[in-house]
Amino acid sequence: MHGVNNSSQPCRAGLFTGVTVALYPVSVVKTRLQVATRETVEKSVTSVVKGNLKTDGIPGLYRGFGTVITKAIPARIIFITALETAKFTISRWSSH
Repeated sequence: MHGVNNSSQPCRAGLFTGVTVALYPVSVVKTRLQVATRETVEKSVTSVVKGNLKTDGIPGLYRGFGTVITKAIPARIIFITALETAKFTISRWSSH
């Protein structure tokens, strides 16, 4: 594209991956709280985290991560490709 600096694209993709990895445990804890019943001992964020770390360790906070990232990567590629194509097309139309 003319006049557009795309050198930050890899940085943005890396940032997306880092944020996804960092926030995934929050999603796991949220999901466990949502499916908790009245009989469930884990009724707070801290009790869920402590219970999970005690039984499964840190890998337990990333249970299901492979499935999520397998879906997210192709979706992100499609989104970024469509966005960049649209920006390029619009910039070509507006320059005429």
